[in-house]
Amino acid sequence: MSTSSTGLIVGPLPAQHPAELFVHTMPRTNAHPVLRTGEHINKIMGYLHNDKRTLSVAVAVCKQWTWAGRHLLWDDVKPKEVAATVSSHRRQQYYASFIRILDFDWSEVVFGSLNLSHLEFLNLQTLSLHEEHLKPRGPNVMLALITPALKSLTIIADHGLIQRAPEADAQWLKKLQHVAIKLSKLTMTFNICVTTKQLDAFFKSMPTLTHLALGDDVSETLSDEGVASIFANPHLEDLTLIRPITPSTMSRIQVACTKPFDKMRTLNLRFDDGAGRAASELFRLMPNVQNVYICLENKLGYWRHTTDSIVFATLGSLKNVTTLQIDIEPNMVLRETNLIALSPLKQLEVLSLCLTDEVAHFPNRINILARGQVLLEMLLGMTSLKERQIMLPGVVWVKPEEVERYEALCKEKGWNTEDETQVVAHPL
Repeated sequence: MSTSSTGLIVGPLPAQHPAELFVHTMPRTNAHPVLRTGEHINKIMGYLHNDKRTLSVAVAVCKQWTWAGRHLLWDDVKPKEVAATVSSHRRQQYYASFIRILDFDWSEVVFGSLNLSHLEFLNLQTLSLHEEHLKPRGPNVMLALITPALKSLTIIADHGLIQRAPEADAQWLKKLQHVAIKLSKLTMTFNICVTTKQLDAFFKSMPTLTHLALGDDVSETLSDEGVASIFANPHLEDLTLIRPITPSTMSRIQVACTKPFDKMRTLNLRFDDGAGRAASELFRLMPNVQNVYICLENKLGYWRHTTDSIVFATLGSLKNVTTLQIDIEPNMVLRETNLIALSPLKQLEVLSLCLTDEVAHFPNRINILARGQVLLEMLLGMTSLKERQIMLPGVVWVKPEEVERYEALCKEKGWNTEDETQVVAHPL
């Protein structure tokens, strides 16, 4: 099997269909000479792993040869020869059946004009594209690229707002739901054009997903029921959901979940409106989680230290966490007890404990009631810690010797105390 640096993988020519025999059996045409050897087919297949232009690869194996695409051919293959080799539907289908991976760059606007509707991508397993490719003919191309073999789909946003019809993505999303029976990895970080009902229905019927990453637009299109249906999938290993999880959402999740998420390894979530309680309840269902990325919000002002701080104790009790990132948003109060609760994470290797950018510009919106000594004790308790990023400008260093111990620890670990994102050790 050959691997393209552009994100396209093709298999070798099958032994039962040697190139020479395949070309000989192709119908003759008056428009182009018929090649009597497999030389040019072999040359094309051999060049796929060397070509650096994903678009030319896509055109070469997918598109009917019109003048619009001929300038994208390889230098070593004459357009006339390629046209003679892959001009018929049968030959195009033969090449399309080899494709394992297609990765379209955002600049490849020709995606929408590729004549793919008559081809079957029987072995296409991984497809990556940009939101730009979904307008205006893009959804039709998507229908051709969604097959039962598809295992991974990634659609990411482009810069700027792209105007599309309100339900422009409904048709291909429905085909994905019913046809892509092997789909296990799905990433959608673009502005999806479907209704909440359509998106909820999709996730209620996708039990095969193991890796799911949804951007804020897709996440916020979901209802609480839709979010709960995602958590009802016991096969999830990696989840990113950029949408606040509130206690009301959490109550629906608890109803949908019949057993713990034993397979969950990576979780990236936002919590608001009683964030600590909701997060704590969720993490108790994930005893084997290893990578945790959470944002604790309090935009609605519902954070209660006496009840919500339990999330820090719950995180501190997770025995398998090796990466922990906690972003803190406005109106929060971070206390010494919260830091102490994280100390038992002896297996932790990477720690990030920071104010978000919004808070960093307005530090008066957050109260950090902690001494440097407590922060130091927390770091010393994390005996496996290799990397840390801490931005807590409200930490108070009372004694010079505390600063010295902190700087000695940083030197021992190789941490840069001059980095603006790190704790700046200044005694009073």
